[in-house]
Amino acid sequence: MTVQCQIDDTEMSHWRRLTFECVLVFHGVIAAGWWWLTPGGFPLGHVRFWLNRVWPLTLLLIAVLGIWALARSRHSVLKMTLLSLAALWFSCATAARIVFPLSAPSLWWWGLLVGGVGFVLVLRWDKPVANRRVGFVSAIIVGALLGLFLPWALRGPDPSTRPFGELARAELISAGLNKTPLAVALNPSVNVLATNGDVSIRQESYRLEISPFLGFSEISPDRCWSSLIPAAFQSQPRQQGQRVSHPKDDPTAVQIQFDTRSLTVSSRDARLTEITATSILSEATYSHINSFCRLTVQGHRRLFLRFSPCRDARIEVLPADYPTGRPARLAYRTASRFVIAEASTGEKGPFRELASGSLQTHDPVIIFLEDEEREIGSVTFDDWAVQASIEPSPTAGWGLPQNAIEFQLEGDAPNSAADIWLTLAATAVGRGWDTVGHSAGTYRNRMQIRIP
Repeated sequence: MTVQCQIDDTEMSHWRRLTFECVLVFHGVIAAGWWWLTPGGFPLGHVRFWLNRVWPLTLLLIAVLGIWALARSRHSVLKMTLLSLAALWFSCATAARIVFPLSAPSLWWWGLLVGGVGFVLVLRWDKPVANRRVGFVSAIIVGALLGLFLPWALRGPDPSTRPFGELARAELISAGLNKTPLAVALNPSVNVLATNGDVSIRQESYRLEISPFLGFSEISPDRCWSSLIPAAFQSQPRQQGQRVSHPKDDPTAVQIQFDTRSLTVSSRDARLTEITATSILSEATYSHINSFCRLTVQGHRRLFLRFSPCRDARIEVLPADYPTGRPARLAYRTASRFVIAEASTGEKGPFRELASGSLQTHDPVIIFLEDEEREIGSVTFDDWAVQASIEPSPTAGWGLPQNAIEFQLEGDAPNSAADIWLTLAATAVGRGWDTVGHSAGTYRNRMQIRIP
């Protein structure tokens, strides 16, 4: 009977040792992966420097220290590292429940369970351990601080976009069309889709599709990662055109009123089309992916772009891969500069600068479209720069802001349709599913499209 008990105790010790090894290696791999995959380039005073560089190194140090203590049978040190990891899970789950009350409501229970089981396994450990209560308490405090820091650091930063106006709703002239049509033709080349406000411009073999409204596809109700957002908050409700009118009975212009949006399009012929799209946000909105305006260009053989702040730089629109592979190209604005850059792989940094120029807050940005050597049009954005956020992007890193002008081909062939989309504040560039905010207010997108 005594022999049987000794055999059971030896077997339990073996499984306990194997469990501790797995726990420590798991946390070490997580820490190393976090440090390697998360973006760098943040200044010392930015929270992302501490989250992406200091936090994983601290966790890795705890895991390595535990593995060393397990190998050397330093049971006091081993117990301290395990208590620290258990406290990390327990405090992280508690903090996440407070910081993210709506996103992933069931995940925090798993954190409490893991932390609780960790405490039970360690505290019921019957190995002889020196009386080091101060060390054990200190280890628990360190783990708790690491756990409390994580949800707070992952929370989306305060909104940094600058709306064009306050919360106000413009009323449109009710004269003109009595029924809401599917589309309104302003001339043989320009059509406006009344159901969603998209504008289509055709000239020769070229076609330009424009979605001028501010729109969100992944909205977070509490600034949490988009991958943890409940399905009910994932997308913005679609809005249908409610009232369509011709201002001053002019058939070459149309106004469309939506619920929280309004659109005015004027085009006497395809050579000049003017668009003013207004979007109202009644409260701050956090999202991972969104669009201030989206353009699709078709009919070209090989498309190049020029940007007004650095007109001499001729940038070819190329295909890009996701999540890694052929690098994406994009442009962005800082406090006083406009930069065109190329990622290292996919849309991830570090980023290589292709061209740059001066851009002040209230300057318009003009994108010139060229098919091989021929200019086929230009699009002027009056309001993008003044409303865009210039705060650091939590996913891009390397000094890139939250705003961006991304452009790439939809296919591999040079004549594939090209997408150009502008954002005021988003995290589509880089690694992660963090969300950033748009301040409440009225956003305006005023554009001029010129066709030679």
